[in-house]
Amino acid sequence: MTQILCARLTVQTHPVGCLLDGAVLSYEVDTSLVRCLDYYTRTVFEFTSTELGAQSGVGGGGRYDRLVAMLGGQETAGIGWAAGVERILLASVESSRESTAVDILVVPSDDSSRPAALQIVMAARAAGLSARLEVTGRSTKASFKHAAKIGAQRVAIVEGSTASISDQGASSPSAELSVDQLIESFGQELAS
Repeated sequence: MTQILCARLTVQTHPVGCLLDGAVLSYEVDTSLVRCLDYYTRTVFEFTSTELGAQSGVGGGGRYDRLVAMLGGQETAGIGWAAGVERILLASVESSRESTAVDILVVPSDDSSRPAALQIVMAARAAGLSARLEVTGRSTKASFKHAAKIGAQRVAIVEGSTASISDQGASSPSAELSVDQLIESFGQELAS
């Protein structure tokens, strides 16, 4: 039974694992994790912090595809999460960055570009830049409007392994780089 369960979990958590791997975030697959409610199905997750001691849980959630049916409705896919605000505040580390300005908004052109876009965001943040990932599915034009609204200095449109960089207000891209070149440029900015 455990082998069947583990094989099923591996297949179903693969997209989540790929994104976490791409973001260079550590995680562990725990086949014994239970979120206290038996209506959860498939993926269940929990965020923890070493800053909180023995009760390290900050938040968690999961899929609950059969919950609506259990309440008398049609079977409906669902996902949910919850977090404790106090727990988050206790686990928070003060930011060394005082500005709320956004240095770069990273926009994946399609779903297959999402892992590369996430890598860019993580690299920018590691270099001390304020970076946001466009996750709402806005069009490129709408993403540029959103970038202006949030005061992003640059926008990176990621398509496959290439990123087109535009300075805010520019009518055309100022540079086209490979994802690796763009990530390397963050390290150069940090060194200067």
